[in-house]
This record gives sequence, structure tokens and C-alpha cells, in this order.
Amino acid sequence: MKKNFSSILLFLAAMGIQTAYSKEYTVSWVYEIPSHKPIVGAPVPWFGRIYFGAQDGSIYCVHYKSGNKVWEFATKKAIDGSPYLNGSLLVAGSGDGYLYCLGIDYGDVRWKFQTAGAISGTPCGKENEVYTASGDGTLYCVSMNDGKLIWKFKAKGPTEGSPVLSGEDVVIGDVLGYVYCLDRKKGTLKWTFTAGESIFASPAADGINIYVGCRDNRLYCLEADTGGIVWMRQLESMAVTSPVVADGKLYIYSGGKLYCFDSFHGGLDWVVSSYYNPSSVPVIAKGTVYLSTGFEIIGIRGGKLAWKYEDAGSSFYATPAYYEGHVYAGTMEGKLYCIKGW
Repeated sequence: MKKNFSSILLFLAAMGIQTAYSKEYTVSWVYEIPSHKPIVGAPVPWFGRIYFGAQDGSIYCVHYKSGNKVWEFATKKAIDGSPYLNGSLLVAGSGDGYLYCLGIDYGDVRWKFQTAGAISGTPCGKENEVYTASGDGTLYCVSMNDGKLIWKFKAKGPTEGSPVLSGEDVVIGDVLGYVYCLDRKKGTLKWTFTAGESIFASPAADGINIYVGCRDNRLYCLEADTGGIVWMRQLESMAVTSPVVADGKLYIYSGGKLYCFDSFHGGLDWVVSSYYNPSSVPVIAKGTVYLSTGFEIIGIRGGKLAWKYEDAGSSFYATPAYYEGHVYAGTMEGKLYCIKGW
């Protein structure tokens, strides 16, 4: 697949992205779902298979090397989040309000749990508990074994993002700007923090601090134990996608700019510009930050472009994934790409 890289590099230079290396990488395979509905959640690699949901309401499992479909399971409405996998089980939420637990081998239903609203985010879990937020503004803790309710917590406003684990706690934000930290076993509230505007994305956690992006153009670093502000940084635009923390660095994509901060002190290491995509979250793999920009998928190393793939006929809005030397990315046209990565 031949690309006009000279024009792309000129654009990137104009946008402020320095290019360290440029190379065209090959597409290993493309799996196209029959409905052609968008794939907006990040695919999840797991033991030689790739699991993902689509807005046609189905959860798909394909082989990571061939792209051949292993199984498909249909729910009644769109799946916008990613599945959560734990051992031999997969859990995913659907717009039909149910949390589904499937066996990863054949996609058979083990249990399903009904909430009072649509589930648009990604569940998380630990040990035998799984946590999901619903459009009814409630955070649910459900048993991984049988799908029975363990506890639930009602937020002050709707919860658009996904919960995240921080040690023995679970944290989530709501559209009224509140951040809640709860004991993950009991569901009791430990602290609440109030930001300046709505929180649409999931927080990030590293066991020491909680990192939250907000519509008030700010990035907050909160102490995990108390919710007190450790540091705060002003961004040029709203933060509507989740931050990611890895190896002492905090990455966040906001307003077409990818920021890299020191996670402990909040110092800015670098920032690069790209096309604006309000959906993708940075993915860190082998020192490279992968990101879908809507028009292409890029890999940044040290604030410089290291890897890039573009297909004029595909819209890359979903967060990509990295597995076994390949980048996996869904498109608005209902295709899942497997591309040789950095």
C-alpha cells in the first residue's frame, strides 16, 4: 500500500511534530465485521486472541495472527467500551444495560447482570469482583463468580467514564465534576474531590496518586489516600480522554496535543501536536506512545514521531492496542486492523 509520506511529513512538521524516523509498515490483516458499524472501544489482546466490541452490539474474538473469527456474541445494543478479561472469563457492558460475562474460549454466557441504565464504559476488576459504571449514575460491584450484586454506589451525577482501581480502592468521576474514591470491598466512600467542570473520561492511578482530566482544561494530580491536590496543570483545551501513567510519566491527549508530564512533580517533558481526535487514549508499549488521530495511527518516542500508519479509506478514532509486535486498531467503518508496529 503506497503512501505519500512527503506530504504527511510536511504536515507534521507544520504542526510541530519532529520526525525521528519514518518507515512504511505492513498490514498483516484486516477483519471486517459484517454490519460495518463503528468499532469505538479499544481491542484487548489476551493469550493469542483479540477481543473487542462494536456498535452493532456484538462482542468479537479473532485470532491475533490470522484475523480469523473465533466466535461472536450478540447483545441488544451498542458496545462502546472495551471488555475486561480475568482468567478464562470476559466481562463487557452493553447499551442494553446489561453486564455480560462470557467464557473466553467459545463466547458462552456464564451470567448477566442488569443495571438501570446503558453501560458505555469499560469494566475493571480485581480478584473475584468486577466494577462497572452505568448511565443511571451508579457504580456497581458484582461477583465475578455468579454475577450477584455485592454493593452499589450512587454518584451525584451521571458517570460517563470508566472506574479505575487504585490499590484497594476504586475511583470514578461524574459529569458534575466530582471524583469519588471508594473502598473496593465495602463500597464505602473514602473521599470526594470537586473539580471545576465535568469529568467525562476515566481517571488513571499508579498506587500513589490519582490523575484526572477535566473539561475545565485542567489536569489534576490527587493524593490517592486523601484526595488532596498534589499538583495541577493548565492545558490548552478540555481533557475529555483518559490520562495514562507509566514509568513515572503521565500522558494525556487534549485538543490535538499529546502531553508528557513527570507524574511525581507535574513538570512538562514534551508536547507534540497532531490531528485532533477526542476519542483515543495514549497506549504505552516498549517506550513508544501509540495514538489514533482519526486519520492515522502514530507512535511517539521522546516527543518525536517514530512510527505512523495511514489509510485514506479508514477513520481511526478508537484507542489502539499493542501485542506481540503489532498494533491493533478499530475504525469507524467496522474494520479491525493488525499492523506491524515499532
